[in-house]
Amino acid sequence: MNELYFLGFKVKIEVTSRKLYVYTIEGADLLEVKGKLIREGIPSAALKAAGRLCVVTPVESSSISSIVSPSYVLDISEERRDLRISGFYGKNREDALANDILMRVKTTILPRLAVSAIRMYLKDKGWDVYSSRKVFNPKDAKNVEPLSFSQAYKYGAFIFSVHFYEEANSHVLFVDPSFKLDVAATLDELLEEGWELEFPAVKLRGSRFSFEFIGEEEDSDFAKKVFTAIQKEIAPGIRAKSWDAIAKVYPRSLYLRDYLLKKNLLREDDEGRRYTLLPFSVLCPLPSLDNLKRLGISDDELKLWLAPDVRRKRGLGFAEEVAYVKANGLVVRVVDTKNIVRAERVLLHEPEAENANGQKIAPANITAKDDWGNLIEPCVYGEELRVALVNAYQGVDDSAVASLQQGLEEVLKPITRNKASVQRVSSLHDAVKGGFNAVVYIGRGNDEDYAKFERSVAESGLIPQYINGEKLARRLKEAKSKRKRFSPRYYGFAIAKGLAFRAGWRYVRLNPPSQLSDALVAGVDRTFLRIHRGVNLGVVPVIMEPDGLSVDYLGLVLGENEEDVIVNAISQLSENREDKETIVLLVNRTHIHEKVIKALRGEFEKGFVCVGVTKTHSLSRILKKGHKESYVNPPTGSCCVLSEKANQGAYLVAASDLKGTRDRTIRPVLVNVRIEKLNVKPREVLYYVLDMNMLNIETPFYPASMPWPLHRADRLCKKLYTISMHTKWMPSKQALALL
Repeated sequence: MNELYFLGFKVKIEVTSRKLYVYTIEGADLLEVKGKLIREGIPSAALKAAGRLCVVTPVESSSISSIVSPSYVLDISEERRDLRISGFYGKNREDALANDILMRVKTTILPRLAVSAIRMYLKDKGWDVYSSRKVFNPKDAKNVEPLSFSQAYKYGAFIFSVHFYEEANSHVLFVDPSFKLDVAATLDELLEEGWELEFPAVKLRGSRFSFEFIGEEEDSDFAKKVFTAIQKEIAPGIRAKSWDAIAKVYPRSLYLRDYLLKKNLLREDDEGRRYTLLPFSVLCPLPSLDNLKRLGISDDELKLWLAPDVRRKRGLGFAEEVAYVKANGLVVRVVDTKNIVRAERVLLHEPEAENANGQKIAPANITAKDDWGNLIEPCVYGEELRVALVNAYQGVDDSAVASLQQGLEEVLKPITRNKASVQRVSSLHDAVKGGFNAVVYIGRGNDEDYAKFERSVAESGLIPQYINGEKLARRLKEAKSKRKRFSPRYYGFAIAKGLAFRAGWRYVRLNPPSQLSDALVAGVDRTFLRIHRGVNLGVVPVIMEPDGLSVDYLGLVLGENEEDVIVNAISQLSENREDKETIVLLVNRTHIHEKVIKALRGEFEKGFVCVGVTKTHSLSRILKKGHKESYVNPPTGSCCVLSEKANQGAYLVAASDLKGTRDRTIRPVLVNVRIEKLNVKPREVLYYVLDMNMLNIETPFYPASMPWPLHRADRLCKKLYTISMHTKWMPSKQALALL
């Protein structure tokens, strides 16, 4: 069990002058400052210290002197570690800022400087580094794969980061070999080729910045001002070929919103929502999976997975590529490009829960169909389920629908003690008016049809379940031609469990730490929402009792940025907590912002636990050494301790498995725990969070790796994003519970 490894390599980071230059950039624009430093070839680290926004460099910059001058020059030599402050020495506030930075040199400053230096080094070698997370070499032909749409490509890419690994007292270059998807065609080119502009998210070509596409607006003069500002400081390589069509867009990046706001290049609609304008000729569809499907590219064609050994070999190649990086004032060396880093402290906690009789159950029981109705039976009884089955897609024949009906009944009846029935009806109108409380609907593989169905059925007080008829018909055809085993009956297992859950049935009981048994437990995730003709940022708070047997929702909470909507959600949770004096808040974030902590302190004075859980982090995969020098996926519940203190902990966790597959590598979750005023240990919170995975019952193969409140919030956010795009709907909390 202790043979677990990070796909990472130890590195040495040296500031050659042993001095750091600190620029406080209040009143200046971070994007503008960083853009000038990149063009000057100077590595930089941006951070907030003592409440002030700063940029730290290893040498003095001449290019940003017109904007800001260094507030400090800090001596970081090992033997001194004292302050040599130019200009402001002796002022308490400035001393606090300098000391804050000195305290974070090893843990924060050096890793960020190293990442900045490596990105600039790769850029000079011709790599594409404009994505916010991924780098790739477009000149490496063997790693570039054209997709079926003539201007879409898949690249062999890497996500990398440098972190201070406390357990080993060393800096580590974490590497995650991955794939980068890209669409080269701009919106105006797609229009010329006859494509409809059904892309809700777009990106600035040749840049990492993306936008929500709202519509068109005729004002090329304003769009030229926006384009010129972005071209000057943010994306100097972009070119506009045409100004015939202008897009109304909402910047997803807070940095870009702030930059445009300072340049007076953000407008407001009648309801105060901000947007800007850019020409179609500089915008491409964001290469998301949904957008690629709109371009006719299937999941099967993408194949975005790598086996553990293949991932390791590619990681070794990247380490060799950046083995020695020298930049202005900084040297980064990979200590050993052959051996990946062994995890110093390893825990194992396979998620577990209890059934109605108090017996322990494991993730394997959740995915075992034979255990449902036997080992897994109701802990809490819900509504009797009266399910209408509607086939509105001609490509799915009667025999397939009959098979699906059989599969649903096979699962629903035993798990509801025969308090369920499934009846075929001819139309959605008959389902809504016929005394049913759930609808399973086979429709087109069309986002608009899906959105309208989910909204209308949930508004009618029924549980909606949409099946993509085109995908089902395709699978039936492939099974017949290739003689593969497939039946629509297989859909019944996952769908039946989901319908029962939304009808109030509960099958799994958690055992929280005793100190959290009376806490409010909530999960919060965020999404962009299309309301009327603008875009709002909103969160969906999902609430549950600590044992998982009772679930509730708050209505949508809106705000200007991610931190603000979470803070607003905390305020709403406080108002709806009833007799709960403490809270366990789960957020889908890598970093828990101090604004969130401050809000929790203000609203829950008796104490709180805040847990950041995410799969989209910059740390590596976890690998287990197998036979000889081969590497495989680690066991479910494998936890690598990144850091651990009395009231804080950071862990990288393999929270689910892939049924023993050798083709794919598990994506671990990063769990950050923060505790205040509660007598519970970070490790106890970690194990409780992992146990929440047992509530993820809506799966035919393996439980999702995210804890259930966040998994449910994430699913709702994705649904609401699509629904709001086509219907401009703000659901009630009662409708949220049905979705």
